[in-house]
Amino acid sequence: MTTQTNDPASAATVRALAAEVEAVSLQLPDVYRQVEAVQEVADAAQRGVVVLAEAIERLRAAGGSSETGSADDHSKPTPSWLTIDDPGAAAAALGELAEWLRTVYVRYSGAALGDCWLWHPDVVTELLALREAWISAYQGPRASAETVMDWHDRYRPGTVARVNAALGRCYLQQHLATGELSYSPARLSATEQVADIARWWATSHGDTAAPPPSPNVVAESAAARSTRSTY
Repeated sequence: MTTQTNDPASAATVRALAAEVEAVSLQLPDVYRQVEAVQEVADAAQRGVVVLAEAIERLRAAGGSSETGSADDHSKPTPSWLTIDDPGAAAAALGELAEWLRTVYVRYSGAALGDCWLWHPDVVTELLALREAWISAYQGPRASAETVMDWHDRYRPGTVARVNAALGRCYLQQHLATGELSYSPARLSATEQVADIARWWATSHGDTAAPPPSPNVVAESAAARSTRSTY
């Protein structure tokens, strides 16, 4: 048998709960709208992240191409006249260099080249490097007014000074068959004592006396001085 309660407190509690449920029900449409709005914001943010990531990737790719250059952008290493061993490549490099020297290098004050510049491998090497730097500054993927001024302020003056010092008082006649510089192979003396000096330095770092020059090294040096003094 069901007993019906007439407790006023319980009835009031039930009415309060019913009122709260009704209030929540009335708020649900607003909550749904807010959830939809938040979802739209989240979707927009996600799309923005995707767009930003794509932009960063494009910038990274562009930066990489600027740093390394394409196959058409002088990405190959600067040739060194001291190590080149292909006659065809040597002729091409020297021909391009001569044309650049005529149209660019000698146009600057103080940059006149002596007649014997071709006979100085160190000078040719310096000039090849300067030409490559000029191409990068004026025509490379990062060419700008700043790179051009950097070439003028840093690279050109230093190269001109070294080239002028290397040529010095040399003149073309010294490279004739009977001239002082007709045959001047690169000379590195005392190589037979490399092991002696290496062992001494590694074990003492200068705290003991160095090995003296061997008789062969002394004789070689004397012969070289005698050859130079005949001119």
